Amino acid sequence: MPVVLNVGGTKFYTSLETLMKNPGLREKSMLAEMNFVEGEEVFIDRDPTHFSYILNYHRDGAVNVNGGGSIRAQIKREAQFYGLENLVQHIEFNLSRGLWRLSRPKFSKILRLIHTSRYPFLEIFIDHNV
Repeated sequence: MPVVLNVGGTKFYTSLETLMKNPGLREKSMLAEMNFVEGEEVFIDRDPTHFSYILNYHRDGAVNVNGGGSIRAQIKREAQFYGLENLVQHIEFNLSRGLWRLSRPKFSKILRLIHTSRYPFLEIFIDHNV
């Protein structure tokens, strides 16, 4: 019989095996620590919008988060609530990859080089401390 998770009024079905199969998740995840009884419904007072990502992470140990930074930040918040630190770190890494910017001193250097160069070129500076 499946475990029924009622997340904010939306029902998700899974198995105890799914919630317990990953040793790393068993130790830290809030879902893995709950006392589920097969066939009984458990209510979790959270927005269900991104819960499928949380459940898929329990199933596969990985998740493909498509969408912009706002969606990833929301999923990160849910992962924090459920105690999925590896998923939180994965999302933080992906969020940081999208936040490159030019720093002002280097931007002015690029402008100087463009104005003084006789040859076309492309120079990119990435500030990893954003």
